Amino acid sequence: MQITVRLTEEIREAYPFGAIGLGTPLEFVVVSNVLFGAEYDDPPGWCVPSTSTQAKSFTPICHHLYAFSGQISDVLVEDEEDDRYYHALVDCQVPISLFGAQAFDGGASGKQAIPRRGQFLVGFAYMNLDWADDVTVPLTKPLAGTVVAIDRLILRPGPGFGQNRSESEVLPVPLGPDQIFLTIDVHS
Repeated sequence: MQITVRLTEEIREAYPFGAIGLGTPLEFVVVSNVLFGAEYDDPPGWCVPSTSTQAKSFTPICHHLYAFSGQISDVLVEDEEDDRYYHALVDCQVPISLFGAQAFDGGASGKQAIPRRGQFLVGFAYMNLDWADDVTVPLTKPLAGTVVAIDRLILRPGPGFGQNRSESEVLPVPLGPDQIFLTIDVHS
């Protein structure tokens, strides 16, 4: 299976081996941006617990944007003053780490329901890469794979602005406003 994830500046800086090129083996985890339940127009995406069993799927939409459906294997909940956050490890053909938030709703419990272990979760989210040995997300399952494509979205002013360009490597230099997307052939 091949997946495409965004390589952020922070994660690229943490890569200890210099350049990342075509054929580079990686040990990584797939993580989402923060998601809000049923906020369907929220730019980072959304997720909701399913009331029924769903087929597991991880469907690419564009670059690192995916529609997903999977079963929650673990959940960690953190309460703060006005919000409740949770991390969920979801099996969607590949394990993904979702970071979700629920606002207090003023109901009988004072809080909205948090997805629970065993439940199915469906949603739409941008997926990023983090390193398996240096992960900052509390619930993850490492993957191994090989880089098979590197795409750069040019966002620097000037020629090529707004265009995608295939590259053979990502050098250890600042990405600037450009965005890098790695397509990785995940080993089973």
